Amino acid sequence: MQYRLNDADDWPASGFVDDIEDFVDFYPEEPSTQDELNLQGLMDWAMEPASGQWIEPFAATIHLSNTGERLLGYKMKCGDAARGLGKITYGGRVRRWPDKWIFEFEISR
Repeated sequence: MQYRLNDADDWPASGFVDDIEDFVDFYPEEPSTQDELNLQGLMDWAMEPASGQWIEPFAATIHLSNTGERLLGYKMKCGDAARGLGKITYGGRVRRWPDKWIFEFEISR
């Protein structure tokens, strides 16, 4: 995620991803397929020099080969476009899942 954010126009130049935490309250009702991994949770991030830490909603879908040995593609999303970046300080709560994301990255092979 950090690698992709570094090239994004709206990401702060000194911003860095500290952690991505699983947040089971946001999981969809339908389970993943065998060759797909879904993760929904919170991305913790900060800026240098230390000026605080924030959380953003995060979701990713990773597609694997049938054997699970090759990455076929992924889609990663973070940040709530309606709320804006850096609005919830670390320790706060995300009370709703975004309708529109600030950042979306996708690759397929």
